[in-house]
Amino acid sequence: MPIFLLVVAAATAVARGSLLCPATCTATVDGSSWPCRYYQNDCKVNITSLDPSRVVDLNVAVINPYVGGLGDLMSQVEPAIAMAVQDIEDSSFLPGYRLNAHLAATRAAVAAMTTGVTKHVVLSDSCSAACEAVNDALRHFNVLQVGPGCISVSLSDSERYPYFTRMAPSFRFNVISLYDLFRYLGFHRVGTIYGYRSINNLAKDLFIEMMASDNAAGNYSWTHLYSHRVEFIEDATAAVEKAASKDSRINFVALYEAEGSMLLCQAYKKNLLTPDFNWFVAAGWWNQNYILLNANTANSPCTADELHRASYGIIASDRGPMLNTPQFHSLSGRRLDDLYSEYTNECESFANGKGVCNYQWAGYFYDGMWLIASVLHSFLINQNRQRRRKAK
Repeated sequence: MPIFLLVVAAATAVARGSLLCPATCTATVDGSSWPCRYYQNDCKVNITSLDPSRVVDLNVAVINPYVGGLGDLMSQVEPAIAMAVQDIEDSSFLPGYRLNAHLAATRAAVAAMTTGVTKHVVLSDSCSAACEAVNDALRHFNVLQVGPGCISVSLSDSERYPYFTRMAPSFRFNVISLYDLFRYLGFHRVGTIYGYRSINNLAKDLFIEMMASDNAAGNYSWTHLYSHRVEFIEDATAAVEKAASKDSRINFVALYEAEGSMLLCQAYKKNLLTPDFNWFVAAGWWNQNYILLNANTANSPCTADELHRASYGIIASDRGPMLNTPQFHSLSGRRLDDLYSEYTNECESFANGKGVCNYQWAGYFYDGMWLIASVLHSFLINQNRQRRRKAK
């Protein structure tokens, strides 16, 4: 018995051959493929011990990548999504309503809204460029999009992306924190290194704009020594050589971990190491084990020990990973270390113990489902809007 809070396209049944989540997933430590968790359940997250009083379905389309630049991220965070859905079921939130999560690959964003049951909210995506594209499509359906980890400065434009909100703060705050730190420490001569992605370029532009504004207003004196773009290993080599030629001891870096590891490896090979040369990273989702992930690869031909030495002394500004502390989650009431432990057990047990965990992302998916539950609870229960039907 679906309700109609928002305007969506008419739904049709989905044939088994056209399910929007894949049959096989590869989020394993050895790269092997295994059956995905929810394919046999029509890509819907399972809920156990169903509360019989929850008779009205609220459907969330969860759209994230199973393959591509972010890897098999959906498989890595599915346990966090499942935990949230079950915890909401077991809570006092949304009495009379059941929150369901329907999984789809990023490429199936529009199909997720036009097939199957009516979707009322979208939890998507983890790449800012994908979030932008998905939001453009969702404007046709007038559906709220909650982005777990899309952090590009561009998404702060509420007029351009009116149906978008996010769990992780804008990348803008990474940049501002380093800018404030530089001023606090009295740094004046700075170089900038940035990546080829739009999000990296925007971060670099913001930092340069703030320096230019200070110089124009006479508030603070900056000397911008150089700016260099990094995409390939040759770019990383050139960036390190540029830092050396300009004697740039303080360097603002807007790179993701793959390109960042390229830079650090070349810094090690050129002996541009702390404390003489320093790298301040507006990080943007560097995994905790980035050294092991990138060491001894074609783009980062350095050992783990060499990358570790090159990383020594780096200061990075980023949002934190999933917490493993005794504090309580403000909505579910569960202890954070309990959530951490359950998530770890579930993600590691995938593929007969070969599953990969991703603590950098998982917490934002758990929180994202709870944000959706909280918003719907406020709308339906606190504001007593249960009788509202499909908009004209």
